Amino acid sequence: DQGLADRLGFMYVTFGDLLAQSDIISLHAPYNTHTRHMINMENVRSIKHGAYLINTARGGLVETRALVTALEEGILAGAGLDVLEEEGYMADDTELLTTEHPNVAHLQIVLANQYLIDHPRVLVMPHNAFNTNEAIERILATTVQNMQAIGQGTPINIVHQ
Repeated sequence: DQGLADRLGFMYVTFGDLLAQSDIISLHAPYNTHTRHMINMENVRSIKHGAYLINTARGGLVETRALVTALEEGILAGAGLDVLEEEGYMADDTELLTTEHPNVAHLQIVLANQYLIDHPRVLVMPHNAFNTNEAIERILATTVQNMQAIGQGTPINIVHQ
């Protein structure tokens, strides 16, 4: 919408140009087959040197190996993350340690995630997308409605497995 761009004072560029020109890259995209590894080994070296990467969307948008490379090579000055790729495995690292033949790729990502957590130029925070006043009020209201409905013998919001 060129009219919107003119009115708000922005311009459309290619993703490669965006990476090359941005001081701060902030990801706000859903995770799907088109967005998986938006930042990856093929494009990480085209990022403007000294840029910062912020990912508060989904861990899989960033290929962990590419992020580590960007930090090690000084491409990125730092990163702010509240999501990590394959973070589900971090919650259950016992499975990786006790499986007879663990998935090497997942194990590498878990180790790289720990590297990111410990890195002095990376800030990793908990993902709190649901943690707003509005979201908490909706959760509490739904919980009260569920309890009242159960008490009246007419349960609602039933999850069937």
